[in-house]
Amino acid sequence: MISRRKLFGLCSLPLVALAGCNRTDPDPSPTPAPGDETPQPSRDDSILDIRDFGATIDGQTDDARAIQAAIDAAEEGDTVRLPAGTALVSGANKKQAGTAAIVIDGNTHPNNLTIRGEGEESVIKMDGGHVSNHTVIEVAIGPGIDGLMLENFKVDGSKSDQTQDAGMGGWNFDVGKANSKEITVDITFCDSWSVNANQNGFHTAFGGCSHVRCTALDAELHGFAIDSWGDGESRNMDPPIEVRQCYASGNGLYGIDCCGGKIIVDDFVSENSEQGTKTTEEIVETTYRRCRFKDNNTLGYNRPTTESVVGQRAQVRFVDVIAEGNGQTGFRFGSDTDYEVDRIVSRRNNSSNQNPANIMIRDDSSVDAGLVLSYDAVHGEGLRFGSTQPSTIDTYVYAGNPAGDLAIERDGLEILNQYTREEYYRFHTQNAIGLGDARTLAREQFDSIDRAIPTASDVGAGSGDRSRFE
Repeated sequence: MISRRKLFGLCSLPLVALAGCNRTDPDPSPTPAPGDETPQPSRDDSILDIRDFGATIDGQTDDARAIQAAIDAAEEGDTVRLPAGTALVSGANKKQAGTAAIVIDGNTHPNNLTIRGEGEESVIKMDGGHVSNHTVIEVAIGPGIDGLMLENFKVDGSKSDQTQDAGMGGWNFDVGKANSKEITVDITFCDSWSVNANQNGFHTAFGGCSHVRCTALDAELHGFAIDSWGDGESRNMDPPIEVRQCYASGNGLYGIDCCGGKIIVDDFVSENSEQGTKTTEEIVETTYRRCRFKDNNTLGYNRPTTESVVGQRAQVRFVDVIAEGNGQTGFRFGSDTDYEVDRIVSRRNNSSNQNPANIMIRDDSSVDAGLVLSYDAVHGEGLRFGSTQPSTIDTYVYAGNPAGDLAIERDGLEILNQYTREEYYRFHTQNAIGLGDARTLAREQFDSIDRAIPTASDVGAGSGDRSRFE
């Protein structure tokens, strides 16, 4: 049987038509009549409805055992259905650290299992009162999991109702606990929502996991916490963890924290969080393609000053990435990292005046860039270079940066072509003679990155027009 991950990669159809993301299954067996004290589990067409295992989905009764029973009864290829309504769940012991309300375990559960809701109205909500670290849905990889799909439902962590200090423990979705680094997995989160996590929304700690059209809102720390690196731990970096067509907003720290291993982030929007994204001392490789980090309180992208622990310099790539309207720097290129930049735009950042520039190349970072555009910083310069390692920018375009467009603290930066925005327009105008309105064509070329990068309405769970990402 072909795995869902392989199907995602091989199928030429739009994502909306891919296996597990938008299939229509036969209707489940009828819901037991009210008052039926002995509901009989249904296996009609390999669909197990949690109501048939005793779930009430009334938002008041603890349905954790019923949901777990449905998962425990599943066989390979089955679907556990989460109907519209709110299923309240709780850890078996609210005082026990590490407790999870629902567990999918590679030791006991089958491959090619699907957990599917009916959209945003299918809600699994964590009950309040947990006094220690807790998780709503835990995927314990164990000896391996292949073809697991969690799709089309919402998990609400109820962070305001927990006794555990906010940010100190509480994941809505958690993937980890593999037996060894040699294991390969195929796990996909698709069209799912995480809201109000007490710590992180999607916490994924093993390579081979994908997040497709998912939304993370109002986590106390990170919307997406992604980390497949662990020295001496049971984490596999290959294949990379993928986050595609996802959306993060209102998170207390990072929209997406790329905090270890190998990660691919495509068609991603992070806005109105504390920071957009960062890479850390545990990153080996990260690629950002067509991403927008917008209106975050502090930085758009950040690599802090911590020293790498992976035994090599990190490789980080930016392909068509915009940082705009962030309270501090749009891009902070930092420690022990070699950057390959195709095209980036940094604009209207640093409203707080806490950093010196729209873009900063700091520490011992090295940047090899094609096109860098930095303009209309609210405060500070367009670009500040202060790294101990050399960097090269093929084309640097700037305008409207109040403290100047370029600040050089030390030798090592080579810029091959440097233009003001108007000069850049004129340069392309000369190449557009005879092709129509030359200035319009130049502006179109200048603004082409915007058209390549999604906005909030294009991505996330239940997003509409998916054709642009085929």
